[in-house]
Amino acid sequence: MVCGEREKTVNNEVKEFMVEDLSPARGSSLEESSSQSWEEKRDKAVQILEAVANDVGTPRNIRRAAKAAADELFNEKYTPAVRAANAIEMIEEIINDPNMPVFTRTQLWMAISILETIRSMPT
Repeated sequence: MVCGEREKTVNNEVKEFMVEDLSPARGSSLEESSSQSWEEKRDKAVQILEAVANDVGTPRNIRRAAKAAADELFNEKYTPAVRAANAIEMIEEIINDPNMPVFTRTQLWMAISILETIRSMPT
């Protein structure tokens, strides 16, 4: 597959994810979508991080960090807020890597946004 074709495929997959999974369900209010459980939000963040971790066009160190951040979200030793904070810290360590593709950086920002909602959720 040509690099441009792969990028288009990845872009389409993420657009579908954003439209289907991040927008409120039809007939539901914005308040209902913000009251999602932390597990649902975690699953969305993990889906994004796993997509980055499995993208062969992304440098290995970035894929490793994305995988480690996704794994940290399942660490039962900590509360959901601490797990989210740990994952955010891991992502922020590599977010300014000059070798990171722009699209990957955008995906990681989207994951951080979701994780920040988990971190700020009342316990």
